[in-house]
Amino acid sequence: MANYLENEFEKHPSEHLDPSCPPLDLVWMFTLEEKRKLDRSSHFINKEDIPRRSIVEDNRIIDYLRSQGFTIGLARTLIANTDAFAARIWLINNSKSMNCADGHRVVQDARHKITNVSCTRWEEVSSTLFWHANFAALMKAPSAIRMVHGAMGHPQQLGVASSEEVDIQSEIRRLSSLMQQTPAGSGCEMLPHLREIVDSCLKIPVELFGEDRFMAIIFVTDRLPIDENGSEGEHVTKEFLETLNMLSGLPIWVVIRLSTDDQHIVDFYNKLDDQMAYVKVESGQVHLDVLDDFVSEAEAVNNHNPWLNYAYPLHLCRESAVNFPVFDVLNDRPLSHDELVDFINLLFYRNPAGVWAAQPLPNPLTHYAQFRAEVLELVKKGGSLYNPIKRRVQPWIDMRLMDKIYGPPKKSCVIL
Repeated sequence: MANYLENEFEKHPSEHLDPSCPPLDLVWMFTLEEKRKLDRSSHFINKEDIPRRSIVEDNRIIDYLRSQGFTIGLARTLIANTDAFAARIWLINNSKSMNCADGHRVVQDARHKITNVSCTRWEEVSSTLFWHANFAALMKAPSAIRMVHGAMGHPQQLGVASSEEVDIQSEIRRLSSLMQQTPAGSGCEMLPHLREIVDSCLKIPVELFGEDRFMAIIFVTDRLPIDENGSEGEHVTKEFLETLNMLSGLPIWVVIRLSTDDQHIVDFYNKLDDQMAYVKVESGQVHLDVLDDFVSEAEAVNNHNPWLNYAYPLHLCRESAVNFPVFDVLNDRPLSHDELVDFINLLFYRNPAGVWAAQPLPNPLTHYAQFRAEVLELVKKGGSLYNPIKRRVQPWIDMRLMDKIYGPPKKSCVIL
């Protein structure tokens, strides 16, 4: 079977979308890994023993992430999380508004020092998307990338690691060619695409998800929701929320990645959880995370968790959708003591149930000194990365601030 993203339109009719953008066959994406396993099955008795990749390939991925500043723990966490997602769907707004020059592109040197370069919104989006597409290629993680508007001479929808016949590097080259096109769409008619993607999600047989299998939808936009008529407003917002509501209770993660400094738009998406009550959806029933650019997110995280160096690898993890609630709340509120332990376990891959740690971390509420000593050793081994708030290279965790926030209160001296 050819790449499911590029079948002829006659086989995939759609009244709303461009002929070059057929509906997604998510069942194909969900079963692709099983097909790949069959190709490697001759050396294994049990199908469950067949690895996704060779040891050489996994080591290459870890080396790549380490070169990007990831701790070995965060690298393993991201790899395990990516493997748990059967598919990722990227929906990219490529309307003219993306030519606005209020974007922020991250440039990282060999010492992991970050420079936040001013650029167009489209250049920011392109930089972000290229990183995730290349990582998906390394991971052989099926991904679909759809543009809101078709570009002349280019498919509106591309796949990465999504075909048995098209090699992955060819897919990356086609994506590179597409992203070099200047955005020229007249609006951001995201809503019809969202409806079609959600409809495709609802057709996935429940047994394909399994106990620990998920998928992600990542919207990259700089606009409010707009329907196919180019309209926005309360009725479009209501339909947008109702469409998201259709994912309620499903193991599908939604990330909205903003590429704009327009505070009105940022506030709209940041308040989506509150707005979901408008369509009678309880908070948390739809797995939803809203992200801004790297530095803006670092500022939000610092407001609530100033002990953490929100380095760029953490932002890349959150952009890709992670099935760890503690990552989602970093920019919303201070972590509890239990969440602090969970986060450090993920950052340094101290999984007491696995082979990477012999003992769980001590409870910081009852044994803070022992907890601190073990965290300090992990921090020393974890290296240092550029801190966008302090604007210098620092360790992942500021031990002094962690002591102040999570340590036992200092005893005061009372003079009688």
